[in-house]
Amino acid sequence: RVITIPQRMHANHRRVQVTERELRRGLGRAPTKKELASAVHMSETQLDRCLNSMGQKCFSLDQEIKNNRKPGSGSSHDTMYDILENRKGDKEGSITQVLLREDLVETLFRVLDRDAAVLVMLRYGLVDSSKLPPGFDGHLTIAQVSQLAGIKPDKIRRKLLGSLQKLKSTMVREWHDFEKSIG
Repeated sequence: RVITIPQRMHANHRRVQVTERELRRGLGRAPTKKELASAVHMSETQLDRCLNSMGQKCFSLDQEIKNNRKPGSGSSHDTMYDILENRKGDKEGSITQVLLREDLVETLFRVLDRDAAVLVMLRYGLVDSSKLPPGFDGHLTIAQVSQLAGIKPDKIRRKLLGSLQKLKSTMVREWHDFEKSIG
């Protein structure tokens, strides 16, 4: 995932850096936070947020890092993704599966109303089994979803079909937008 920082934040940070250098030259010392905030027309809180957001380090999961703790390997260079992947238990699934699941759930709630999204999640096993009553695990049948939701099975079936149709049309639209953006 790409984490973008707004352009105005870059501009504000650049302005803070330039002003800080000018104040340092003019005052002969490092300016206080209050002096710097006043000079760039920001509150001290805004100044802190600007400096903190630009001071964060971002790492790519694909970036090669040296892994001295990997036994039995001639090459001790791995990616962060490899290391995280190995730390996950088989029960929880791979990092890729977890990220895909999160993206899917986020899309469901973005496209569908809350009730429809929850019904789809129940039907297709996207809800954590520990949060379900005993006897309900994984992919649920329409009857089981009906029992949990307290709605008749026919109405569940219609809602699920309508939700899937809405998701399909949204996916087609987003795919065409994606193709235009790269084409």
